Amino acid sequence: MNPEIRKDSEEYARQEAEREDVWQEKYGRKLPELCGRFDEILRGEDEGKTERLEVLLQSDEVKEHYQMTEEIAAVTLGVMIAKRERCPRKNEGILSGIVSVKQMESRLRKMRFAIYGMEFLDAEVAEEGLYQCMEEERLTIIGFVTGVVIMAVHPLRVMLFMEKCFERRKMYGIEIVLLEYITQMWEGNQRMVCKLAELYERMQGEENAVCLRKQLVDYPGVWVEREQIYLLQEKLWHLRYGDQEAVEELLEQMGETHRGEELLFLLLEQEKPWTPEQYLSVADAWFAAGRDHIGQRVLEIGNKETDGEVQKILQNMRNREKTDE
Repeated sequence: MNPEIRKDSEEYARQEAEREDVWQEKYGRKLPELCGRFDEILRGEDEGKTERLEVLLQSDEVKEHYQMTEEIAAVTLGVMIAKRERCPRKNEGILSGIVSVKQMESRLRKMRFAIYGMEFLDAEVAEEGLYQCMEEERLTIIGFVTGVVIMAVHPLRVMLFMEKCFERRKMYGIEIVLLEYITQMWEGNQRMVCKLAELYERMQGEENAVCLRKQLVDYPGVWVEREQIYLLQEKLWHLRYGDQEAVEELLEQMGETHRGEELLFLLLEQEKPWTPEQYLSVADAWFAAGRDHIGQRVLEIGNKETDGEVQKILQNMRNREKTDE
């Protein structure tokens, strides 16, 4: 393919069509046979099924010619989810009852609809779609959440929606598993750690709750109620993990809080140190929002907390820009 050909040109479309014809002639006609080999594994014994699927996925034939097809992508995603599930019972889990690639595609499609519903549909409709999908498809909470991480546009927001759903229905066991997953993957949400400690105390006894409460920050010198602190800190947590939309929500929250910017800086200083890249990303978000003084303060705090690593990265970036010129 000529790199100078524009992707919106007729020539590019013609060459793409030719490439597709060649692929269909050499490999596409063999795809049903390949899917049949996956079907055979899916129909087989449960023990070692994930490993057998993975071996076939890693074969040169699949990696070189079929990895981007919808059928193989579905099997790949199913295997990724199955590897994360925590020893599901015999009749549950992403692979339960699946005997063909087409069935796997169907199950993942239903998961995707449920996840998109939680992002874009009415809350009541989305909540019903969540329960219906998990029940009908016999999905584990870990399996479903793994799907959320891969498929959702805003995975953290979807998982917080799920938390509220499970809380409303008093599904505390599932809520605990969900919160454990989130706090392990995306550490630092103080409200969530506090909530998990409360659930441990209710469901598992005081010992686990005491250990978890040791992770909570005291926030000395803060002049607002702890609930307000947690609301603001959770928005900061969203921003830390790449949710750029949290900037506007933080500004709104800060506007409702006495001395909002001062409180934000205090929270930043009392957070456990982030990675240098996270400080840079959060600073960029504030610069993009036209709040340069906040972005600059984030960089100063980050540089202090990382022993100068933020400044080193910035200097390296400037040096590369000069070299490119």
